[in-house]
Amino acid sequence: MHPIRTRPRSRATTRAVAALVAAAVVLGPSPAHAADDSERPTAPGPITVTAIDTTSVELTWTASTDNVGVVGYAVSALFEDTGRAYSTDTTTIRLTDLLPSRTYTLSVAGLDAAGNRSVSNPTLRLTMPPGDSQPPSAPGQPVAYDVAATLVWLRWTPSTDNVVLDRYEV
Repeated sequence: MHPIRTRPRSRATTRAVAALVAAAVVLGPSPAHAADDSERPTAPGPITVTAIDTTSVELTWTASTDNVGVVGYAVSALFEDTGRAYSTDTTTIRLTDLLPSRTYTLSVAGLDAAGNRSVSNPTLRLTMPPGDSQPPSAPGQPVAYDVAATLVWLRWTPSTDNVVLDRYEV
């Protein structure tokens, strides 16, 4: 069973999730000479989509530069209030297990050996191609229970879908 979200998340929550996702990217050990490096890399160039299907996308961007050297990139894919963090040591990446028809906000930041992080390149809002043309079945008739002066709870027989049921709109 999938959870049903009943209220939208704020932009502040989305930004907080983005910060946590970005902070979760950890690269390997730093060279000793990088300890004195306090200069962050330049922002990578804009993200370009080189291949896409209903559940994956391949991205590329122009490399960051740094006074010591760029060792990798932190890539994030945010959807509403959830996100995923990826890392790569090249200027391309293939993101998989994305959901059809969802709009993701993608960003890339350069990382150097000392752990300095560039500002992110301009984000890319990308809507994945649709992958499901069959609508879910109609849910059962709503039944009110636990009624109060300013609140009412509803229950109904769930819908079924050939892929995944995302949410109910009441």
